[in-house]
Amino acid sequence: MTAAGVPECVQRYFELMNADRWDEFGDVWNEDAEHAAPGAGSRRGRETIVEFYRHLFDLWDEHDDQPTRFIVAEDGAYVTVEVTYVGKLKDGRELTFDAIDTIEVRDGRIAKLVTWYDSGLLRKLLLQAA
Repeated sequence: MTAAGVPECVQRYFELMNADRWDEFGDVWNEDAEHAAPGAGSRRGRETIVEFYRHLFDLWDEHDDQPTRFIVAEDGAYVTVEVTYVGKLKDGRELTFDAIDTIEVRDGRIAKLVTWYDSGLLRKLLLQAA
């Protein structure tokens, strides 16, 4: 899903992540970008963030972050994205959960992204799948 007014870097973030295009993934991030996910810690810097994502889906055979709604500030500097994550673990089990990404855009790139999800539920689903 794309929506009018959504900065290109946000749309490409989902496109590149879902396609595992890690060599291009750094293009959407500012050099000094910040990334955080409660329960998964935080990181700073483009290279550190790309490396984190490169291994984020190691447990998964398939993964797809599906944006379901974009809420964009008038100036496009802040975007909130409602996301449904659908994935298949290497053992064949499928997991689905919802998340919210809050994104700050500066100079056409992502300056800060925080992903919010129920980490307790995800841990429970992963343990059930183990």
